[in-house]
Amino acid sequence: MSERIDVSRPRLELLVAAWPVGPVIAAERITLGIENTNYFVTTVVGDTEREWVLTLMAHPPTRSALEVLDAADAAGLPVPVPVRDGAGQATRPIPGGGFALLAPRLPGRHPERPTARQCAAAGRFLARLHRATASLVAPPHPRNADWMRLRAAVHRPRLGFRERDLLAAAVHGLATLQARGDWRRLPHGVVHGDLFRDNALFEEERLTGVIDFHHAAQAPLAFDLAVVAADWCRSAAGGLDRERMLALLRAYDRERALTALERCFWPTLLVLAATRFWIARLDSPRKPPEELRDLTATLLRHPPLLEPALVV
Repeated sequence: MSERIDVSRPRLELLVAAWPVGPVIAAERITLGIENTNYFVTTVVGDTEREWVLTLMAHPPTRSALEVLDAADAAGLPVPVPVRDGAGQATRPIPGGGFALLAPRLPGRHPERPTARQCAAAGRFLARLHRATASLVAPPHPRNADWMRLRAAVHRPRLGFRERDLLAAAVHGLATLQARGDWRRLPHGVVHGDLFRDNALFEEERLTGVIDFHHAAQAPLAFDLAVVAADWCRSAAGGLDRERMLALLRAYDRERALTALERCFWPTLLVLAATRFWIARLDSPRKPPEELRDLTATLLRHPPLLEPALVV
């Protein structure tokens, strides 16, 4: 559940003063985002202006999330590494509750209608991220089968009959499949876990940044691809655009080869991504949950099976 935090301009300036970035000369709240509150902040040192993103959150980022950012940066990936204060800390407590984090503002715009090339860029990024973080350890993804069952039960009374049946079928099916031994043999590692379009930045078709690593956790690596497909590859008909999906998968596969088991479980991973974020949007509906509800229904009716020859 989200716990958004707001601050006045004077308090914002006091928070930013904890980092060696100079005084604030401009600040603007960012309207995007579900769980945290973000501001674009401009500071000045001498004659040089710098742009930042100030994130206010109810809970501090996990150590693993910060380690992922450092590892990605070391691998040359475009990520916003948080500024450390004089004591080497990335986060600062907010008087009255919450935590603040300051990171450079990356250039680019969020892709509104992703192209196949932009999907391919996302695939390459994820493969390189997974390789760069292969030695890291992260906590298991908190939105597991138990979480889905609990949240589905909470929302059941206010859903229509068809929605109830759809959600129950998806949650039960996912729990059954995730209990299988071959699910546990899927390649696991650190995933971004939330690479929706509003967490990616592009200049034309060049990926210039990936942000919001607060959901970084241990999970099947191919789940990251399923999250991208569920948001970037949706078609006007409510399913998935095959050209964009294959561009995503092929670009990833060239950097880190997908295993036969990952290809086999691809339809399940897609349902997992769509259902998990459908439930999350029911919890905090700042984005429409209906589009992921409809995608869940489509994926259950028409699972997009992968033939090995289609990916390579």
